[in-house]
Amino acid sequence: MFRQSALHLLDKDWTIAANNSVRISDYGREFDIKNLTFSNGVQFVGAQGFISPDASKPPLELLVKDFEPGHAEHPDRPAPGGRVNAQGTMKGVYGPLTINSTLGVDSLTYDGTLIGQVAGRGDWDNTASKLRVNLDVARAGQSVLTVLGDIAPRDDTNQFNLTGTLNDAPIVLAQPFLGTLFRNLGGTGRGELRLTGKFAAPNLLGRVDVSNGRLTFGYLGTTYTFADRITFTNRSIEFRNIRLRDVLGNTGTVDGVVSHRGFKDMSLDIAASFRKMQVLNTTRKDNELYFGTAYSTGTARITGPTDDLNITVRASSEAGTRISLPLDNAARAQKAGYIRFVNNNIVGDTVLLRKVQAASAQEKIDLSGITLNMNLTITPEAYLEILLDESTGDVIRGSAAGQLRMAIDTRGEFNMFGQVEIVRGAYNFTLQGLINKEFVVRPGGIISWNGDPLAGEMNVTAIYTQRTSLAPVLETGSSGSVAVVPVTAVMNLTGPLLLPAIRLNLEFNDAPGTLQGELAAFVASLRNDEQELNRQVFSLLVFKQLSPRGSSLGSTISLKGQDNSVQNSLGQILSTQAGPADLAN
Repeated sequence: MFRQSALHLLDKDWTIAANNSVRISDYGREFDIKNLTFSNGVQFVGAQGFISPDASKPPLELLVKDFEPGHAEHPDRPAPGGRVNAQGTMKGVYGPLTINSTLGVDSLTYDGTLIGQVAGRGDWDNTASKLRVNLDVARAGQSVLTVLGDIAPRDDTNQFNLTGTLNDAPIVLAQPFLGTLFRNLGGTGRGELRLTGKFAAPNLLGRVDVSNGRLTFGYLGTTYTFADRITFTNRSIEFRNIRLRDVLGNTGTVDGVVSHRGFKDMSLDIAASFRKMQVLNTTRKDNELYFGTAYSTGTARITGPTDDLNITVRASSEAGTRISLPLDNAARAQKAGYIRFVNNNIVGDTVLLRKVQAASAQEKIDLSGITLNMNLTITPEAYLEILLDESTGDVIRGSAAGQLRMAIDTRGEFNMFGQVEIVRGAYNFTLQGLINKEFVVRPGGIISWNGDPLAGEMNVTAIYTQRTSLAPVLETGSSGSVAVVPVTAVMNLTGPLLLPAIRLNLEFNDAPGTLQGELAAFVASLRNDEQELNRQVFSLLVFKQLSPRGSSLGSTISLKGQDNSVQNSLGQILSTQAGPADLAN
């Protein structure tokens, strides 16, 4: 007898009835069970009766009421839902065995999709040693699935012998057989399937015609709809020339086979061709290496077992493509060393580059088991973002053209090869909250990769134009100098993406012709005084104006955040510059 007892099961506390008892006699051969019940709210599981060699004793009665199945240990995984009600009797454990049972499930669901109302019966055939099964699933009063046949636990070769007839049955019923390869299954199916074989290696045979089918390819995050026939054989699931549609109605054709051994050791051989179709739909939480939305025209082939997939893609980008390459995990770690303005800046500062390479190694994501080769023709319709620091908006973005190859090997190493030429774009230049300006990237800039995506190289020129007076830098004080004219700050970034050499310049292309002589002298002086050039550029960016020549704004500007010289140098400018400063625009 269990007194004041409780049981924790399926992440719930179950109370055991106080007046229960289990009496064992006849040297452990007879069990007299009375009121052995477990309850949790309205849920109830109970047993009462005898397990005894004496056939005259009452049978053991089992009762399940309003039981709610679930995935308590893994709440993030798809799980069945509904309320199970069942009752059964068992007699003759010592022979001859008799089992009679009924089963009902109110509003059975799987992964949030309604399957229907389940009603069934199972009776043990002692002579044949089989459980006779008769099961029906109904939705809106219409039978959508019937299962007839038997289960023979003692049969050495054919423990299952069940036939299922589908009449607009929910396709989500196939989800447990597909693992994580496809998800969000939807649609209905008509046809007949036969389940045979052993418990450990079942065989599913037949054909199902799918209507309003839907699936999401797990790795790509893309959802497709289809309506076609799927064939099941002893060793495979086959779909021939199935036409898929993406969320915008663009089409592609898929032909392939998923081979298996009793729905284990699954292996794919799938070929696809597509035109202007969505082939990627992921967010940063899905993939830290690259993410976004991609539409393309081309071909793809997926082969191999699910734990060692080989994916080959040849495609050209189409309108609507927006891909992000997040380099900012490593960039944030090295933000202090990202910007360094010194005379004759050497590309690839050795110490800092080693730190960036170390950060790159730490950010490797486990993609072992996938071999990916994507040969991509990037067209100007595609929009590319390189996130140097997403939190501050430090981003290079725009349209580009070129060839890229993205590869993942079986060790999970991700590499990129090729180059793109910027057609149009922008660079958000930020500096520790003091500067946040959008530079326009001049066409013709090059970004290239030869392996590590964090070790890409760039040669990009970006410009920012501000209308301001030339009076502070022209010594003659001529009347034309007070006119407000466009002055362009030029930033040339060359070398490693995470540690470029940055060179500044000023352009006065739209200044009045009467001032060109004086401006030529000023520009020539800047070429010989890099510190003065840097001061003028930052004065233009921070204060929207040029600074008087020879003003005491500090002898040097060396922007290197590791030792706070960024704040010190700019603070000196702020303290000596007359008038309020608007840093945001």
